[in-house]
Amino acid sequence: MPTLDKDAGSRTITNFVDTLLSLGFHVKFLVPNMYPLYSYTKLLQQKGVEVLHGEGFIYWKHEWEAYFKANINKFDAILLSRSSICTPFVKYLKKHNYPGSMIYYGHDLGFLRTKQELALTGNIALKKIIKKTKADEDFMYENVNHALVISHEEMEYLKKYITTPLHYIPPYFFEVNEVTPPYSERNGILFVGGFHHPPNQDAMRWFLNEIYPALYKENIKFTIAGSEMPEFIFEYKNKYKSLEVLPDVPIETLEMLYAATRIAIVPLQVGAGVKGKVIEAMAKGVPVVGTDRAFEGLNKNEAFIYKGYNTAAEIVENIILTYNNQQRWEQLSAFGKQYVKENFNKENMRQAFKDIIQ
Repeated sequence: MPTLDKDAGSRTITNFVDTLLSLGFHVKFLVPNMYPLYSYTKLLQQKGVEVLHGEGFIYWKHEWEAYFKANINKFDAILLSRSSICTPFVKYLKKHNYPGSMIYYGHDLGFLRTKQELALTGNIALKKIIKKTKADEDFMYENVNHALVISHEEMEYLKKYITTPLHYIPPYFFEVNEVTPPYSERNGILFVGGFHHPPNQDAMRWFLNEIYPALYKENIKFTIAGSEMPEFIFEYKNKYKSLEVLPDVPIETLEMLYAATRIAIVPLQVGAGVKGKVIEAMAKGVPVVGTDRAFEGLNKNEAFIYKGYNTAAEIVENIILTYNNQQRWEQLSAFGKQYVKENFNKENMRQAFKDIIQ
């Protein structure tokens, strides 16, 4: 189930569902596990989505096959998300001559992200994961009718060897806050992330160990907000008195945090795709300081003013520069809001689906 307030991938899937509903489609959402998370199930049901879950849809027992056997001809299109889950579905649909359109959305190229982790850690056990992930992802791209890609860099990479039609789609849409609290009413820096995602854990270890000590000396408050908060982050509260750790914050609290913070930090050393935390901060009018990984996948034309910084010293320098320079802060804030309005809006997502599903 998409857990909208916990991770960026869930926001994407929720936005996809909302967009398909707005186009007049009847949407059914299949949950191939025994943990449908009923509060989130209810959110979809209230929108008119039929949620398929429970005994008849258990993934590893292939009990979902009976549903498809009875209903295979009733769907104009089937949207498949994540190669680690969907290869059996594609094989079944192809074997039984599904007449509609199969659309694959992979979120990002996971094997590239794991290759970065291998280069960073030297953990050779990751080589087997990379090989398996790439095989699954390639299978999905090669055996569907259309594929949705959210990253401009990954689109160019895939075009080199994938013949299936590839379609760019923004992974999120955001309502941009036209009026936001000014520079003078803000303080501190903020990191938002779901910590079941290993790159976020790696980012916080690096930031807290090598970057925040210099900022702490400048009396810059730091807030970490996210789901599945790892224990090691709480341990830093003893070291940094101005560190605030907020696990599992509701959307309303997150809105207040964005309205009060001066800078969002995204110090990712490993990653793939487009980072929801970057786009969300921009939409709220909050400047972002991050690495190259933070801004990958974005459409960077000549007007794009953000730049990634990849050493601890560079990140410290640019956080302090943006934090203390109101003119620079206001320039980045205004650019971010305009960029999101132009590139991450509902109509762009609607058009991407309209181009695929007739």
